[in-house]
Amino acid sequence: MNPRLLILPIFFLSGFTGLLYEIVWTRQLALLFGVSSLAVSTVLTVFMGGLGLGSLLAGKAIDKRKSPLLIYAALELGIGVYALFLPYGISLLTPFYLFFHPFLGDNFTLISLVRFLFSTLLLLVPCSLMGATFPVISRFFVRGEDSIGKDAGVLYSLNTLGAVCGCLFTGFYLVENLGISGSIHLAAGLNLALAMASFALSWLAPEQARLTEQSAGKKEAERKEAQGKADIRPVLFFFGLSGFTALALEVLWTRIFIILIDNTVYAFTTILFSFLAGIAAGSFCLSRMDLKKNRLVSTFGKMQAGIGLCGLWTLVLFLAHNEAAGFWNAASFKILGGAGGEFWAGKIFASFLFIFSLLIVPTFLMGGTFPVVFRICSPAFSSAGRSLGLIYSVNTAGAILGSFCAGFVLLPMLGTQKAVILLSTLSCLSGIYLLGMSKGASRYSLKALTGVGVPYIISAAFLFYQGDIPKRISQQKLDLGNETLFFQEGATGTVLVSSQENDLTPFRKPIKRIWINGDPIAGTFREALQLEWLQAHLPLLLHPDPQETVVICFGTGATAGAIAQHPVKEILAVDTSNGVFQAARYFTEGNSGVSNDPRFKALVEDGRQFLAATSRKFDFITSEPPPPSNAGIVNLYSREYYEICKSRLKPGGMVSQWIPLHHLAPEDFRSLVAAFVSVFPRSSMWYTKWDAVMVGLDREISIDYPLLKRRMEEGKVRKSLEEIGFDDPGRLLASFMMGEEGLARYVQGARVVTDDRPTVEFTAPRIHHIGTKIKGENLRGLLKYREPVLPLVKNVAEEERAGFEEKLAVAAASQLRFYEGRLEENDDKLGNAVARFKEALAMGPSFSDARLAFLKIHIGLAYHFLKEGKASAGLKVVGECMEADAGGAFRPQLFNVKGLLHLSLREFQAAAREFHEALALDKNFPGPYMNLGALYAEYLNDPEKAAGYYRQCLGLKITEREIRVVEEELKKLSVF
Repeated sequence: MNPRLLILPIFFLSGFTGLLYEIVWTRQLALLFGVSSLAVSTVLTVFMGGLGLGSLLAGKAIDKRKSPLLIYAALELGIGVYALFLPYGISLLTPFYLFFHPFLGDNFTLISLVRFLFSTLLLLVPCSLMGATFPVISRFFVRGEDSIGKDAGVLYSLNTLGAVCGCLFTGFYLVENLGISGSIHLAAGLNLALAMASFALSWLAPEQARLTEQSAGKKEAERKEAQGKADIRPVLFFFGLSGFTALALEVLWTRIFIILIDNTVYAFTTILFSFLAGIAAGSFCLSRMDLKKNRLVSTFGKMQAGIGLCGLWTLVLFLAHNEAAGFWNAASFKILGGAGGEFWAGKIFASFLFIFSLLIVPTFLMGGTFPVVFRICSPAFSSAGRSLGLIYSVNTAGAILGSFCAGFVLLPMLGTQKAVILLSTLSCLSGIYLLGMSKGASRYSLKALTGVGVPYIISAAFLFYQGDIPKRISQQKLDLGNETLFFQEGATGTVLVSSQENDLTPFRKPIKRIWINGDPIAGTFREALQLEWLQAHLPLLLHPDPQETVVICFGTGATAGAIAQHPVKEILAVDTSNGVFQAARYFTEGNSGVSNDPRFKALVEDGRQFLAATSRKFDFITSEPPPPSNAGIVNLYSREYYEICKSRLKPGGMVSQWIPLHHLAPEDFRSLVAAFVSVFPRSSMWYTKWDAVMVGLDREISIDYPLLKRRMEEGKVRKSLEEIGFDDPGRLLASFMMGEEGLARYVQGARVVTDDRPTVEFTAPRIHHIGTKIKGENLRGLLKYREPVLPLVKNVAEEERAGFEEKLAVAAASQLRFYEGRLEENDDKLGNAVARFKEALAMGPSFSDARLAFLKIHIGLAYHFLKEGKASAGLKVVGECMEADAGGAFRPQLFNVKGLLHLSLREFQAAAREFHEALALDKNFPGPYMNLGALYAEYLNDPEKAAGYYRQCLGLKITEREIRVVEEELKKLSVF
């Protein structure tokens, strides 16, 4: 067998390990520097810079060596050994980094320089060794100048294909099953095996180096002649520019894709896999094509122009993502069978098909530029190694700048759409220039300008006509009828604030939500505020004297706003996104305008990194990150994170942590709780909505009843607690789920989430399709270990004890009935749910959670009877709701549905009366106006009066769908 061919699987596996290291080292250093975009970008810049530097230096040196395979074996050995010791290097340098960080303050430049310095110290050596492998292996594999493009292209494509497989295998299997350290050990073992194989191959093929050297000597005269005829500097410049545009476009495309598909670790893996697969395919195909030498520059120009035009067309195609996603979901279903439509594998595969279909052409062209440029530039150098090393390093340098500028310059300043247009313009202009400088063409020839310029102008004009496409894409993902109040594309994410009128909220209050990268993070609906406020109120009511507080992950600011109701001295909020702080002004009903509180300070930083680096200590730390299924978030749920939190507490300090029950399998939920309990064994769990609030402290929990009662009666705190249903100590204490002993039993045998084994980040996305149902299973599991809170309550006065204990027992019993009702509702057993909620209300008539749950189900039942034509049964349900709605929270909605029920019975005057009753209570309620319009148009034959009601409806804040409906009705009346 030809010894040259034996090197191909070796270089394939080298690409596999290289991508594996990039993924796991980025994760490791993110634990030190944080997961902010700048921190991650710094690590990747050093990683890619090392690749470029190693390629450049090795390219210059390798042609002087006679045994490239021995050198290659030494490189693989060095990479493997260094990888094994890198974790120890990180541990060694971490104390120094944490020591210097407090002295840097908020100085952006100094923090960036220090991160760059420490990243360089850690990664420059192994990454340079990786970069050196390409020119060194090319020195062995390339047969001569005539075949340099083909041979180098084959090597590059094969190495990239290895990276594709490394990306896929690491992202879908290795880290989940082997952990970070296990993955590193596997990669290091492969490096050592590759070193041994290369060493053995050097003995089998000693003549190969001499053949390449002889070939180089024969071509020396021709090479000198070529140097005199061709100036390759413009080609190298545009090759560097192609690296710039390629990586910048990847960053921008990724931002859009993450909005369209779920923001999970699998999404990032799928995007990177699709990108690399296209590059590998393009490099391989172009390396096998027999291109004429006088057409190489024009081919490079056409590819650059093609990349630019594809950059514009991908934006156009993004507009049709709903249709495309539907098509590929159907294709996935056909390919994978039933799994394609039901399970995560089908969804991931459909995402891949969708992404790959959009990126295959531009990434194919990007990959194809490598073998073409190798052929153009190699004749101008005295050796293959030097030429390939320089060419590769130039493209890598461009890629480094592109990645950084896209995230931190172009995106914040221009937004995704304008940035893509700018990059596409650069690529098209470079293509035109290269076509102009190619043999036989005059610079800026009419043919080049026409062939590229005309489709460019048409595409750009269409995009400008379409408006802000990323904003439109974000809006399309929202619930029907949402109004966008705020939209910002920043370096760390895309932030959007939506508002939606909702007939099933108390007093028809609009629901506002904040979305980050397409994921709903928090909102103003009652259940969300109950969780966020309780997470702050509980610890602050129990702490003897809380003064300095910190909020990790700001969201809407509701938790910080709840803290502000207490007499604390400082409220420090830390979040990676500046956009969430700017969006806080839209959530004042939930955060009490905390941004204007003199005690409040916002810090744009990674929360975990801030706690690890600061020397300060706090009385209270609260953490409310996105769900652990989101990419990069599990680090805020790990045992090591809680250890950092514990180290930053003052004596007697407390930590509260949100853990959701939804979208988590029971074992995953238990593992998250186990991580918290492993650091705070004296913990307690409190329950609200479908979420658990963990409260940890360094001592046995003790609830001072007189202190709790006094603090709950303070003006601002009392008002805040009453708004979320905790109107007395008994009701608040009834939300207690379990304490130290119950938690110890609950987590027994559960695996603990750690930085090294972030398993839940990989398992949670797989059950996303049943996430809202599986929360019931988690609640049932918790209820098995529910404990009474009474033994923890201290200092109850004797004259109060009997009454307090009775009241607490009733509150706990009604709370249990409420939980049971929730479970029945989650299982779609609405009749049973109503019965449980009734029982809860009978025990505690002021139990607002049970009352609201009862009313929501009954209003829905009334509409169901209306649809089924059972108006009499519907009116009976409405009557029960009227009786239960003591506070009038749903009275306008009830009058409206009552009017519809009378209308279905053809009781027109009664229907009109009920609609007017609804408007008397809420004049901005569009439903009654629309119903009155229909009543007078269709039943009472009074088109003018009907038109009047419809016009009044158009003057209200209604959805686009409702506007279309009203306009159609007005057209029917011939008055629009």
